[in-house]
Amino acid sequence: MPNDPSNEGRALRVLQNEGVIKLKDGTGILATTADIAENAKKVVIKELDAGIVGRSVEDLDAAVVNTDWALKSGLTPENRIAQEPIADNPYRNFIAVKVGNENEAWVKTLVASYQNEAVKAEFDKVYKGTGLSAY
Repeated sequence: MPNDPSNEGRALRVLQNEGVIKLKDGTGILATTADIAENAKKVVIKELDAGIVGRSVEDLDAAVVNTDWALKSGLTPENRIAQEPIADNPYRNFIAVKVGNENEAWVKTLVASYQNEAVKAEFDKVYKGTGLSAY
């Protein structure tokens, strides 16, 4: 799994969602391997640079790989055995504006220019089905 703080926490959440491990109660998004409360399957976790994880799959039994690095490593959706959920996912990208601007016309234009079928189609083309739109 990736060894940087946000991606390691994200990878641990994927493992927990899949029932592989259990994190300590109250563990936030920056969880580390020290936050593992249960590892009944005795999974050995190796922490690697995020850019190397996808290219190391051949040397591992399994890996948690970020979408962009999976794509760069030649991995496809067919290689996927699990994926983090969209619902309640703190890692989704979002459009944010200063309080008070949320109803401005330019904000509606900005959101509409990003959240539409043409952009989704381009996203799917570029990322070859490895990512999911969350809007």
